[in-house]
Amino acid sequence: MSHPDPPRIRSTLVWARRVFKDSRSRAIATLTAGGTAASLLGLALLPLITHQYQPSTYATFALVFTATAVLSTVVTGKYEQAIPLQQGHIDGDRRSFRLAALSLLTAGLICALGQAIVIIVYLLVQPSGEEGQALLATPLLVWLSTLVTIQTQLLTRAGQYASIAVFQLVRSGLQLGVQIGLGFVNPSVGALLAGFAVSLLPQAGHCLWLLRKSLVLPVGVLLELAKRERHLPLYQAPTALIRALETNVALFVLAATYGDSLVAMYALALRIVVSPATLVASAANTVYLREAPRLVMSRHYKLYGSLSAGLATLGLLGTMFLVILADPVSSLLGSGWEQAGAAIRATAPLAVAVFLGAIPSSTLLVEGHHHRLLWSRGLIMAVPNAVVVLAFVAAVPGILALLGYSLSMLTCVLALNFGVARYLTSQKRRLGSAEESHKAIPARIDEV
Repeated sequence: MSHPDPPRIRSTLVWARRVFKDSRSRAIATLTAGGTAASLLGLALLPLITHQYQPSTYATFALVFTATAVLSTVVTGKYEQAIPLQQGHIDGDRRSFRLAALSLLTAGLICALGQAIVIIVYLLVQPSGEEGQALLATPLLVWLSTLVTIQTQLLTRAGQYASIAVFQLVRSGLQLGVQIGLGFVNPSVGALLAGFAVSLLPQAGHCLWLLRKSLVLPVGVLLELAKRERHLPLYQAPTALIRALETNVALFVLAATYGDSLVAMYALALRIVVSPATLVASAANTVYLREAPRLVMSRHYKLYGSLSAGLATLGLLGTMFLVILADPVSSLLGSGWEQAGAAIRATAPLAVAVFLGAIPSSTLLVEGHHHRLLWSRGLIMAVPNAVVVLAFVAAVPGILALLGYSLSMLTCVLALNFGVARYLTSQKRRLGSAEESHKAIPARIDEV
C-alpha cells in the first residue's frame, strides 16, 4: 500500500519539477554538472600531482598558468563577449561568426607580436632551463586559450550547454593525464606546461573548424565591425583584465613579498577553493548574460535575485565544507605541502566572493554602466592586494595575510552586490510608477 508524500517532501518535489522544466535552470545545471565533474576529477588526482612535483616547480607553473589566463582575457579585444548577445537566426549567426573571426585574428596578431618579443628577450637574457621554457611557451598558450574562449561563446549562443560541459571534462582529464604521465618520467615545469597545452587542443581545433569559412572575410568588413563594436576593447577588455587579476594577481604579489613557498600553497588553495566556485559561477553567469537582455525589468530583477540567492547559498556551504576538510586534504598531499591546510582555510571565504562576484558585473554590463563596472572591479582588485602588501610590511605571517586578503575581497564583493541590488530595485520602482501614471491617463480623460 502506497502512502502519500508528507507535505514537506511533496513541496520539494514540486519545486524540483519546476526547476528542471525551466530552460535556464536546466542550462545552469548542465554547465554546473560538467564543471563539477571536471573539478572532482582534478581534486581526486591532485595528490598524485603534489607527490610528483615539488612546491617550487608547481609555483613556477602556477605563475605561467596565471599569466596565460590573465592575458587571454584581453588579447581578443573582448569582441567574443558580444557573440551570445546577437539576436536573430540568419543575421545573428552571420554577426556572431564575424565577431568570432575578429576576436581570433586580433588575438593572433597580438600573440605573434608577443612571441617575437619573447624570443628577443630570451636571446638577450638567456634565463635558466625551466624559466626559459615557461617564457617561450606563454604566447602560444595564450593563443590556444583564446580559441577555447571563442569556441565556448559560439556554443553558448547556440545553446549547446551539454557540449560545453563535455569539453570541460575532456580538458581537465587531458591536462591531468599528461601531467601525471610525464611526472613519472621528468617532473618539471615543462611537463606541467605540456599537459596544459595538450588539454587546450580539442577545443582549439573545434573553434578553427567552426570558423573555417569566416577567416577569409574581407578586411574592410572586419574593420567596420571593429569600429562598430569599439566599446568592447575600450571598456570590456580593461574590465575583464581587472577581473582576471582579482584573484590571480595575488600570486605575483605573494611571489614578490613572501616567496615561492606561499605562492605554491596559495596556487593549490586556488585550485581547491576558487576553481570549482568559478566553474559554477561562470555557468550561472553564462546563462544570465544570454537571458537577461531579453527580459523586461521586473523579470530581470527576479532572475538577478534568484541567481544571487542560490549562488550565496552554494558559497556558504562550500566555505563550511572547505574549513572542515582542509586538514584531511593537506595530509594527502605529501611532503613539502604541510601548510596547504592552513592556506585552504585562509582562502575559503574566496568561494563566497567568487560565487557572488559574477552576476553584479554582468548586470552593469547589460545595463550599459561601463564606467561603474570598470571602477568597481578595479577596487575589488586593488583593495585585497593592498592588504597583502601592508601585511608584509607589518611582518604579518603569510597565512594571516591570505586570510586578510580573502576577507577584504569578500567585503568588496558584498558591497558591489548591495549597490547593484539597490539600482535594480530603484529601476523597477521607477518603471512601475511610470506604468501606473500611464494607466491613470485614460481614467482622467474619461472624468473630463
